Amino acid sequence: MSQVMSGINLHGGLRAFGATFLVFSDYLRGSLRVAALAKIPNIYILTHDSIYVGEDGPTHQPIETLAALRVIPNVQVLRPGDAEESQVAWEMALEAKDHPVCMAFSRQALEVYAKEDKDWQKNARRGAYIVQKGADTPDITVLATGSEVNMALEAAKKVSSKKIRVVSVFDLTKLSNDEALQKEVIGGAKRVVVAEAGSRMGWEGFAKKEDLFTLNDFGESGPAAKVAEHLGFTADKLAELLAK
Repeated sequence: MSQVMSGINLHGGLRAFGATFLVFSDYLRGSLRVAALAKIPNIYILTHDSIYVGEDGPTHQPIETLAALRVIPNVQVLRPGDAEESQVAWEMALEAKDHPVCMAFSRQALEVYAKEDKDWQKNARRGAYIVQKGADTPDITVLATGSEVNMALEAAKKVSSKKIRVVSVFDLTKLSNDEALQKEVIGGAKRVVVAEAGSRMGWEGFAKKEDLFTLNDFGESGPAAKVAEHLGFTADKLAELLAK
């Protein structure tokens, strides 16, 4: 599939995209790497992006996959958190001219959240934007991606003792390479917490080890909510971490 996309996009006349589960991007990794080397703007729609796949079990629940894609040079990885962000991700993918774009989409239903940043679409394209400001200088800034933005907003409501900022990290690579943007979105917070349903790899420079609310082992088979509860990856557990 990935090789056919490259052929169509090189030929011209059509813009090709392909879709599969995020975890199966491992099967097309070689072809994706060649597309990145050749600056071919393939679009990859990668669904079922976390443990919330549920009953399909650990073989289908990506843990290390986002990190593995992010380390490939010239590959852009976007993980939108709601329908509005998904539209921006599509626009960015279609505008890409010299690199492949991987969009990671969640299986579960996600609410469209209010966004305090009035220029959020512009800043999402930069790599990250403030969803919930909390304060000019918050006690805690939560850097979240995808479905974990909703989780972070829910967790923040449970912790009234602290001023909590929630940031949607649209493109971790861009944020990692932009110190000015980091200062802007983190806002001088005394503490940074990361929330992503995957490996902590790539996030270590943003938060202390104990503040990386991530997953670093394979998932389990069962209903999504039960799997999350079993692994301690819930809004309640995140709220406990924020309250410390």
